[in-house]
Amino acid sequence: MQIGVEIPYMLIQVFIFSSIVYPMVGFQLTITKFFWFVLYMILSFTDYTLYGMMAVALTPNIEIAAGLSFLIFMIWNVFSGFIVARKVIFFPSSVPSPQYASVVHIHLGSTIDAPIMQQNIAHAYDAISFTSR
Repeated sequence: MQIGVEIPYMLIQVFIFSSIVYPMVGFQLTITKFFWFVLYMILSFTDYTLYGMMAVALTPNIEIAAGLSFLIFMIWNVFSGFIVARKVIFFPSSVPSPQYASVVHIHLGSTIDAPIMQQNIAHAYDAISFTSR
């Protein structure tokens, strides 16, 4: 029920953010690529909003939720492949961090045409998976 209240605010935030950031980054100014970018931003904002709501629901007060969120985000950032290379990480992880997934989707959405995109997203997830074949 709470997510229904958050959706209009997230959509407004995403459209304001996307209309400023998309041309500033220098992506191709086509309407389809812009809406792919908006889609991935909506999914990312929803992911982080739901994570924050889960952290608040699982902890007794907001201070502990903030501390827990800080620790989880720090671990996600360290092991997302940007600070420590994904090939150097010593433990297997079949699920990429939300930061890494967002960057992969935004990069693919801004550089690759739509018919090829789904195939390349599947290949990107295969490339970042540590499961043996």
